[in-house]
Amino acid sequence: LSQVDTLNDIASSFSGFAKMPEPVIQKLELVALLKRVTDLHSPTGEIALRSNEKEVYILGDEQLLSRTFSNLILNGLQSGRPGRRTRVTVTLEAGDDKVKIYVEDNGRGIDPEIADRVFLPHFSTKKSGSGLGLAISRQAVHQMNGTISFETKVGKGTKFIIELPRQ
Repeated sequence: LSQVDTLNDIASSFSGFAKMPEPVIQKLELVALLKRVTDLHSPTGEIALRSNEKEVYILGDEQLLSRTFSNLILNGLQSGRPGRRTRVTVTLEAGDDKVKIYVEDNGRGIDPEIADRVFLPHFSTKKSGSGLGLAISRQAVHQMNGTISFETKVGKGTKFIIELPRQ
C-alpha cells in the first residue's frame, strides 16, 4: 500500500507538471510574500529573512512564487549534513529595475557532475519526491520574465538566485 501511495503521488505530480496552469500575473508585494513563506517553514528549521526594503512590488503569480520559494526553502532544509544544523537564509535585494532573491543554505552542496541536470523534470537526488520541484520553479520564474540560477560549493552549501523585473 505504501508503494501504491508513492506511485500515486508521483503520477499526480507528473500530471500537474504536464498541465501547469497559466500564471495569473498581477501586481504583488514581494517582501510580505517572502515573510509568509518563511514563517510557514520556520517551525521545520532555522530560516532567516533579510531585505533591504520594507515593500517591493513586482508583476507575478503569487501562488507560483509561493510554491517556488517553498520548494527552494525545503530543498535547503533537506540538504543538511549529519551533525550540523541546517540553516536557510532568504535575502531580497531590490535594485531600480530588478529584484534579486537569494535562497542560501549551508548544506552539502550540489555535486558538479549533476549540476547541469538539477532543473530537468524528473531529476532528483532524493529517495522520495517526483523530481519536479526545480523544473516547476524554473518554468514559473521564466513565465514572469525572470531568471533562476544557482551557485554551489560541495560541503559548504548552495545559493539559488532568482531575478525578477521590478514593478
